[in-house]
Amino acid sequence: MTINVRPESLLEWRGNVNANPVAGKVESRGPRATAQGPTFAAVLEEQMAAPVRFSGHAQQRLATRAIRLDGAQMTRLAGAMNHLAEKGGRTSLVMLDQVAMVVSIPSRTVITAVTAGEQSVFTNIDSAIRA
Repeated sequence: MTINVRPESLLEWRGNVNANPVAGKVESRGPRATAQGPTFAAVLEEQMAAPVRFSGHAQQRLATRAIRLDGAQMTRLAGAMNHLAEKGGRTSLVMLDQVAMVVSIPSRTVITAVTAGEQSVFTNIDSAIRA
């Protein structure tokens, strides 16, 4: 197969990485049209406003350890999760008063909880915050 290429198109191509030397045309790399849907900022704000959920395991741990979170503590927990989301946290340790919780930031879910008196090792976390 033979491809005929004009010498001037090679010069054009060398000067512009988006040029197509075979077709002799230059592709535009201007602003792209956005798909219909919410903006990133709107999605982030929606996720940050989502309620905090508790996994079945976390609910069981809270019940067996008699840990109760009041409205102010829930607000602080949600604020800590928002801050971790802004910083790129994924699986984080949140220390809230006398309770330490491992949380999934993308799903806004508390995975487990322990009290300050327990000796625990936390693995597979990428961030920690004191709320």
